[in-house]
Amino acid sequence: MDELVMTISATERETRVLLTQGPDEVMKARLRAVATPAHRFAGPMLCEAMALWHDQRVRAVVSAESEQVLFALGLCDSLGVARSTLHYVVQPLFMDDPPPRRGRHLSGLGNFRGEHALRRRIDR
Repeated sequence: MDELVMTISATERETRVLLTQGPDEVMKARLRAVATPAHRFAGPMLCEAMALWHDQRVRAVVSAESEQVLFALGLCDSLGVARSTLHYVVQPLFMDDPPPRRGRHLSGLGNFRGEHALRRRIDR
């Protein structure tokens, strides 16, 4: 079974989520900004829910435009140390790399090039 990867790109304007399994897209989401999250467990529970839904551990690749936004996601502590649980492991990432092969893509919700670039970075 292919690895389940949740790419989270967070800014002060919005949070974009791309869930992939191998080269295939499974879910896309555009959520509100996380500078003031609704609940401190919202990010961790999202990762845990996808792990439980797919019955496998999720690798959450997180890119945030600031340390404040990264901490607000609830996936890293105030020092930027990534969290890891039975259901998910977090990998903070801040750089873009060129793409490898393309898989099946879902339509709608706009352009997810940034999230795809982050996903490709961990494939190397």
